[in-house]
Amino acid sequence: MLTYLIKNNLIPLISIGLYIEWIWVLDAFKSPIQIVFHTLKSLYHSNPKSYLAERYGNWAVVTGCTDGIGRRYAFELASRGINIVLIARNVSKLIQVSDELEIICNVQTKWIKADLSLGKEVLPHLKKELEGIPVGILVNNAGRMYDYPESFYKVDEQLLWDIMTLNMLSLTMLTHFLIPDMKKRGKGMIVNVSSGSQENPMPYTAIYGASKAYVKNFTLALQYELMNSNIDVQLLSPMYVRTKMNEYSTSVMNGNIFCPDVVSFTKSAVFLLGKTDRTTGYWSHGIQFTFNKLAPEWVRTYFVAILNENYLKKNCALKIMLPYILFNTFLGMIAAGLYIEFIWCYEVLRSPIQIILSLLKQLFQGKSYKRLADRYGEWAVVTGSTDGIGREYAFELAHQGINIVLISRTESKLVQVANEILNQYKVQVKWIKADLSLGKEVFPYLKEQLKDIPVGILVNNAGRMSDFPQEFEKIDEETMFDIMTVNMISLTMLTHFLLNEMKKRDKGIIVNVSSGTARQAMPYEAVYAASKAFVTSFTLALQWEIGNSNIEVQLLSPNYVRTKMVAYSSSLSKGNIFCPDVSKYTKSAVFTLGKSKRTSGYWSHYIENAFLAMAPEFLRIWVVTLINKRHIKQYNEQQKKLRTTVLNGEHSVIQKIKRRLICVKTVVRTEMVNQ
Repeated sequence: MLTYLIKNNLIPLISIGLYIEWIWVLDAFKSPIQIVFHTLKSLYHSNPKSYLAERYGNWAVVTGCTDGIGRRYAFELASRGINIVLIARNVSKLIQVSDELEIICNVQTKWIKADLSLGKEVLPHLKKELEGIPVGILVNNAGRMYDYPESFYKVDEQLLWDIMTLNMLSLTMLTHFLIPDMKKRGKGMIVNVSSGSQENPMPYTAIYGASKAYVKNFTLALQYELMNSNIDVQLLSPMYVRTKMNEYSTSVMNGNIFCPDVVSFTKSAVFLLGKTDRTTGYWSHGIQFTFNKLAPEWVRTYFVAILNENYLKKNCALKIMLPYILFNTFLGMIAAGLYIEFIWCYEVLRSPIQIILSLLKQLFQGKSYKRLADRYGEWAVVTGSTDGIGREYAFELAHQGINIVLISRTESKLVQVANEILNQYKVQVKWIKADLSLGKEVFPYLKEQLKDIPVGILVNNAGRMSDFPQEFEKIDEETMFDIMTVNMISLTMLTHFLLNEMKKRDKGIIVNVSSGTARQAMPYEAVYAASKAFVTSFTLALQWEIGNSNIEVQLLSPNYVRTKMVAYSSSLSKGNIFCPDVSKYTKSAVFTLGKSKRTSGYWSHYIENAFLAMAPEFLRIWVVTLINKRHIKQYNEQQKKLRTTVLNGEHSVIQKIKRRLICVKTVVRTEMVNQ
């Protein structure tokens, strides 16, 4: 058999397959191995009940604690002697849970009425209420879900705001506030409750799934940042659990082996606290997760779409099917490896193949494609259009005869770009001064400005990141709110508004600019990368939702491009084959418009992504950590040189002043002698 494999050159193919299979096994079994190891370790502890209090501290904060997982989590912690701070918005329920905890578990409690969907507004109140409490465990459980699966463009705007603010902004800000105190005490635990929906786009619950992709990406980055600080960070990603969130489904609420009741699930989840940094929380959910990873992303997304469409149409569920695959021989392992290799090839080569097929179709038809204006409409909206990719994208579209609406917050730059486009191309240009970091406040004005413009192309390019990579807890609060609001909330709300208008005209394209950082967590750029994971998940879900209409959605995910965003790094600013200048990159990206639904936009970025896809997730995060540490070093060196230059300049000025004073003194003395 070995001779046959060698003769037919199958050894390299099988080797790659087995390697990729090993990555799958590593991702699938990392958590169970951690659990076994730490469970055995904890057997030697004299009093398991007090283990969590001794390891992390006597107080825990639990958000969303009056129902479901949050309520039971609070009880499980209290049964282990942990005092509880309850945060929710319903006072009567807070009082009820608080009284029950004190009577049943004999612990101290404090409750805080706070509507976390208010985001930034509620933070000062929370800080004041938590002052002086040595919080050792933070359980970010509060979350908002759709009342039932629904097409994105039909979802109420207020619900979209609530989901994004509650699931992402409040979680991020509460974590940011409590980490410094944990660092001072040298211990602590943060539990971020995500969901199985983090693993693939979720058509008909698009924003909820995207928000959980954010939580996953952010949490994994934070784990690496806090690795040496004695603060643990756990990602808890349950599948279906019988809670109020799933009341729209009768089959989920009836329960089965894969849909446990909330008490059973939470007992298991709290047992895993401190034993693994990433878990589904329940044994049957772990099995689901493992086999889900065997399917390519598009297959998982397809089945989610079918499932949610069924909920949508019939308000009932398809029975959850779990394929049972057993490979118990060497040949079985080879088959699994080749299968996983096929998935890898599909994911890596899909975009280039789409582009090639599109060009071949054009060639054999013997005619050119429709102009962008004919295919989508005569007007394009480009956000973040005064610098970098957004600016060049606007120029490229104008070059192809598209009228442009420029949206940015700096009026002088808007006027300059608008005049340059008008001078070079025979198109109309309108500019709108709008600060997208204001979120909800700015949208009535944007709607008014755009209401009479038949927008055919929307380019959601506006983005914000930290000025340079840095530890999460050191990022300024205002900067974090800006990143989350501009990168996620404004993108979502502008898409929601214009998608409805495109539906009326039955044509259009939406381009959501994500980033290569969405593929794995990014320590030292945790919030930015997590925001791009949100964009990726949301965009792919939206593609499935409107797949039967004439409206297209493209996900554009560049890696490094020479723009102001990477000015903190001297090596990136110089550029190389994998970090092209913005003009070259954008020409290539606009070329893919209408040819590929998901693209990195540039040929060398495809190559980077192909090799990155072969590495296990933990290895990619580790490499990114090293890269960002290098960038931090480069930034610090730049700042040091700048300070030295300033000091030298100041010294030079002082010397000149001294010389002039000496001259003045000499003149004065001479005059006095003469007198």
